[in-house]
Amino acid sequence: MVSVCVYSDHDAGVCFLFYRKRLKKPFTILEGAVDRIGRKDLDFTVSYASEDEMGRLCASFEEMRKSLEENQKEMWKLVEDQKQLNAAFAHDLRTPLTVIRGYSDFLVRYLPKGTISQEKLKDTLGLLAEQCGRLERFSGTMKSLRSVEEIPFHPVRKKSSEIAARILGMVDALNMAKEVRICYRNQMKDQKLYLDEDLFLEVLDNLLSNANRYAESHVEILTETEGDILYLFVSDDGPGFSEDALLNASHLYFSEGTKEEHFGIGLNLSAILCRKHGGDVSYTNCISGNGAVVSASFRIRKEI
Repeated sequence: MVSVCVYSDHDAGVCFLFYRKRLKKPFTILEGAVDRIGRKDLDFTVSYASEDEMGRLCASFEEMRKSLEENQKEMWKLVEDQKQLNAAFAHDLRTPLTVIRGYSDFLVRYLPKGTISQEKLKDTLGLLAEQCGRLERFSGTMKSLRSVEEIPFHPVRKKSSEIAARILGMVDALNMAKEVRICYRNQMKDQKLYLDEDLFLEVLDNLLSNANRYAESHVEILTETEGDILYLFVSDDGPGFSEDALLNASHLYFSEGTKEEHFGIGLNLSAILCRKHGGDVSYTNCISGNGAVVSASFRIRKEI
């Protein structure tokens, strides 16, 4: 025997009313949510104020949307961190490579002529080895990092005279490359500094890289100590910071004019590194005329 169910017009009307009153709204909400998620648009909320099965279904859908949104934000943060790390890596290679090029050009030019003393040759090769060592340490460190905030901080006791000699060696090599003329004035007291030398030199590299790009003819470096703070000043004779740059130059990837590079990479990274060292970065224009001045500070006591 076969049972046959027969629905009357009354039953169909009841079903339609049930759908219209209880199902149409949540179905419409869910359909819209599926469409927006399909378009990778998660900036919305699934909201249906009911405690029945459809209300619980919409609430579960909202939890899924939140989870997708959090995952998307985390993914974009990882992508942005990697982008920033890659930009920082490329930016920080500029000055050490220019130093190496300067010393190499010097050796190529004068070594065949026999005009370099053995002492000068030994010093030059030693400085080349130091820069290569810095690049090796830097590249080895960057390979294991996920963001610039993870750059390690390892301060040790250093003589101020050793830091000054390292800066002077870099300046000599950069001047050999003849991009712009760089002068260095050392006003540090003769003392021991509790300093992460690689971190300090990375900041100097970044500030020099920016200054060299915008300088007309010369850049000046000044180091001095005051209390437990080491100050590094880098100034140039370029056009200086515009009003917009004074407000935004340290923002990541900020750029101005037709320059293909960005203020923000160097200044932003330098600020992060200085804060690891208990200091910070500030910038302004020269009081006496054209040019920009960037100041980086480092706390040099042991308790940072």
